[in-house]
Amino acid sequence: MKIIGKKTFVVISITPILLITMISLLSPPTYANSCQAFISSTPTGADVFVDGRLIGQSPILHWVGVPFEADIRLEMEGFETWT
Repeated sequence: MKIIGKKTFVVISITPILLITMISLLSPPTYANSCQAFISSTPTGADVFVDGRLIGQSPILHWVGVPFEADIRLEMEGFETWT
C-alpha cells in the first residue's frame, strides 16, 4: 500500500509541473512596451553618453518608448571612462 501511495503522489506532483511547462511553451513571450535605465555614478556629475550622444549628467533616468540596446559611456575629468 505504501509503495502505491508514493507512486501516486509522485505522479500527482509531476503532472502540474508538466502542464505548466506545456502551457508556457504555447503562450507567446511578453515584452515590455517601454524601457528606461537609471544611470548613476560615484561621484555624481559624470557626463552620460548613449550611443555617442550626450544625454546629461549622472544620476539620470533615460527613457525610450520601446526596448532597446545601447552603448552607454560615462566620462568625468580625472576618472577613467566607463563603458
